[in-house]
Amino acid sequence: MSSCPLSFRSFLAVGLMLLALPQDAVWPDTKNKETPRQTKSSLSLKQSRPEHITNQEPMDQKDPNQANPDKTPAKESAANSKQSQSKAWLIELLLTLGDGRQLKGELPVEAPEKFKLNHVKDGIQYQKEVHLADIERIEIERWSGSLVSSKKQGQLYEFRPSRIMVQLRGGYTLEALGDAFAFLGSFPVYNQNGRVQLFSFWLDLQKADGSWYTGMSGPHSSRKIPHKDVVRVLEFKSVKPGKS
Repeated sequence: MSSCPLSFRSFLAVGLMLLALPQDAVWPDTKNKETPRQTKSSLSLKQSRPEHITNQEPMDQKDPNQANPDKTPAKESAANSKQSQSKAWLIELLLTLGDGRQLKGELPVEAPEKFKLNHVKDGIQYQKEVHLADIERIEIERWSGSLVSSKKQGQLYEFRPSRIMVQLRGGYTLEALGDAFAFLGSFPVYNQNGRVQLFSFWLDLQKADGSWYTGMSGPHSSRKIPHKDVVRVLEFKSVKPGKS
């Protein structure tokens, strides 16, 4: 038997298996190529469902508010909509650029009157409701670099704000997280000189020799000193309703 070719040994093994099966064995329909849809994911969901929920009596399908009659979906949706509804505002600003230059102007924005701001205080992450009119100062303290593309001339990096300090009227200061001030990426400011488009980020090309196209110095991972034309500080002098 040991000298039999591998194909013959396999054929012989299959034959022995067939002989061992009972005569009334049920064979799959090989002509029908359709197979039952896998239900592993739905099965796992049912298995992971807490027992105290599965043993409860089913709720009345006609009453969607049975679980919490005091907090209906309609009321909850209306409250969220009211809070997140954007309005037109005109913010009077004093801006400081990367090299210390300053300019005054007005910034028209569409934003809710109050919003929830994720921030860190003493190493603990919080969510605080902030009124737009309560913001006194926004200062960008750090920019993080990310690789945009690799070119023959070098590697192109984009530096965006990664540490933003917000001072509220009354002296409360917090470190904002996420994209709460995403509009600061690029925004227009108007004054007696006209309109100017300002930015809080910049692009720079790191050459093969390690130097930067802008002439700046520093690592590609993180920077404390921004490009000279980038906005570093925004001081809110006043916030008043604007024109829609």
